Amino acid sequence: MLKNLNYISLDLETTGLDIKKDEPIQIGIVKFDNNFNILEKYKSYIKPQSNSLDLKNIVKFVTNINVNDLQDAPYIQDILKQISKYFDKNTVIIGHNIMFDINILSKYMDLSFVKTLDTFHLSHSIFHFLPSYSLEIISEILKKEYNIIIDGDYHDALTDSLASYNIFKFFVERFGNLSNKFPILKNCILRSESIYNQIFDIKDDYYVDKSNYFLPGLKKEVAVNSKIINKGPDNTISKSKDGDKFYVGDESFKKVLYDIATTNKKGIICFQNPSKLKIAKTLLSNLGVKNIGYLGNNSIFDKENTNLFLGKDNFNFFEINFLIKYFSQYDKGHGFLDLSLANDFKISNFLQKGIDKKLSDIVLANHYNLFEFIKNKNISDYKIYFFDRDTWYNSLSKYLNKPFDLYFVIYKLEFFIYKYEIKGLDIYELNKFYTKFIIFTGILFKEITKQFIGISKDIVEIDYIKGNIDFYLSNKLFNSLREDLLVISEKLENEDRDCIVDFFDDMDDIFNNICLIKKMMYDENKFYFTFYRTNNLINYQEFMDFFDKNEVVFFSNNTKEGFYSIGGDKSYSNIKLSKQNDKNKIIDNISKHNNIFILCVNKNKSKELFEYLLNNNYNLNYELLFENITGGVGKNIYYSQIKNKKIVVGGFEFLLNLMSSKISFDHIYVYYAPGAFEKQIIKDIHWYTGIL
Repeated sequence: MLKNLNYISLDLETTGLDIKKDEPIQIGIVKFDNNFNILEKYKSYIKPQSNSLDLKNIVKFVTNINVNDLQDAPYIQDILKQISKYFDKNTVIIGHNIMFDINILSKYMDLSFVKTLDTFHLSHSIFHFLPSYSLEIISEILKKEYNIIIDGDYHDALTDSLASYNIFKFFVERFGNLSNKFPILKNCILRSESIYNQIFDIKDDYYVDKSNYFLPGLKKEVAVNSKIINKGPDNTISKSKDGDKFYVGDESFKKVLYDIATTNKKGIICFQNPSKLKIAKTLLSNLGVKNIGYLGNNSIFDKENTNLFLGKDNFNFFEINFLIKYFSQYDKGHGFLDLSLANDFKISNFLQKGIDKKLSDIVLANHYNLFEFIKNKNISDYKIYFFDRDTWYNSLSKYLNKPFDLYFVIYKLEFFIYKYEIKGLDIYELNKFYTKFIIFTGILFKEITKQFIGISKDIVEIDYIKGNIDFYLSNKLFNSLREDLLVISEKLENEDRDCIVDFFDDMDDIFNNICLIKKMMYDENKFYFTFYRTNNLINYQEFMDFFDKNEVVFFSNNTKEGFYSIGGDKSYSNIKLSKQNDKNKIIDNISKHNNIFILCVNKNKSKELFEYLLNNNYNLNYELLFENITGGVGKNIYYSQIKNKKIVVGGFEFLLNLMSSKISFDHIYVYYAPGAFEKQIIKDIHWYTGIL
């Protein structure tokens, strides 16, 4: 199925993740033909120009490469002649997050002529709803489910190159099966200038009639109004009135959910964060509640827009990936689409049918989604059950004072351009507006940067950007954009016009008032800015007014005063939990447990603990899983599920995420949590996770 090209999989291990500063310390290459016959393997340690004695602990931990391995290794310049034979104009380089490796290697040799394929993106197309798409997680799934095994340790450059080779081979086989079942895939690739058209050997005369330009519907959901659980006897919750507040005490979370589910009233159950919502979904499913709904969930595609999309003259790499993902999920019988990448959302938003989807009888939401939904929709027939009542003010204040991000406006403009281009509409003026807005954002950020000179904080307060001489160019451009908005408004659909006008009204409001500007880092020396209002303070009555069309009932597991009590104060939880602020005492107790979680919300303290455990060889007996140190949340969750002995360290959100994935611990140590927050954390751990 592949064209006869020069295929190699490539991986580098490096001294860090900074492309400018860091250097390669190991390289692995696997050369193979279009039938996946491996022709050559190459591996070498590389001595960095900087002092290899300064190799970071985390690098040694992840890669198993130590100073002795690098002491007599060649410098990168010494192996360039050996590896240059693998790269020519017919080379296709395959790897996981391959552009990082290409950018590192390009500091030493010209690779501008090669073609690349990222197995990270390929994996998203054929593996669905995974906690992580890291190379090792995908490889573990290939081993477990398809018996595709590689020898060696992950983060060895040659082993990782073989892992990328395996993923690519599996992808090509999977694509072959899907394209035979759904011929439109091959047809779209023939109309593509992406890498797929360059590597797949598809006959030029392959034809699909336009009447077959459609996407089959994903598996039908259970009927919206199905709620298998029967109505129960009247209880305190079923008799509750608008504004009632309940202290749950030792009443179990499961019992409270049961009482809500057995009322005759339709209900929206909302929580502060997604992990609590996930725990509630698990418990409701166990109770027999089917087809639990979510606010804003719509997987119905518009037929006209689908025809327009599939009838495009040219498809880019991400559009082909989206189609492969869609057909893969349809083939596996999935009920809704796994939108895991930014481009997935852009394409899906274009395809979605602009209709109001009927909500299920029981709907789950986090606080933010509830506020956003209720602002635009009438759902007066639903009773709202507001959990985490103690955070009501914080939740709504955060919503009303949510940051204004210029990059979100840019994303919206890019989406409108994408949509109108597919529809064949004139986008000339919209493109001009988009370009000017990009320039405006750059100039505004440049003028804001001056406000941070000599300031160590990442937030500054600005008195009125509008009319401020320090923002002269920004104001001039903003006024010009306001005038241009009148021109492009005539070319936008009503809903899109209203969206952009609302954005500019928000900017007007922010620029004409005192605002907070926060510096947001996205790389070591790169940052952008977000804006916050300072005038959206609310009181409790204003909070209730926000829900003037709904009955709202509150639940707290912490506050008693002024609340009806539906439970006592005895602890029913089976979780073993200790408050322990002394790191040494925690370490002394580690050997008593197989699986422990150490709750720490301070990054420096977590790093200090990681360094200690690593230097004292705890990694020989335990899997060390540290939030934001040994990997992202998804990767750490995956290894928490499969490792028998582990020490896991992270914050409260991370712990809830683990618990919602049904990962249990022998003991939880609350090591560092600030002030009153500690008490709420302990209450939440017992109440939300004690019965899982």
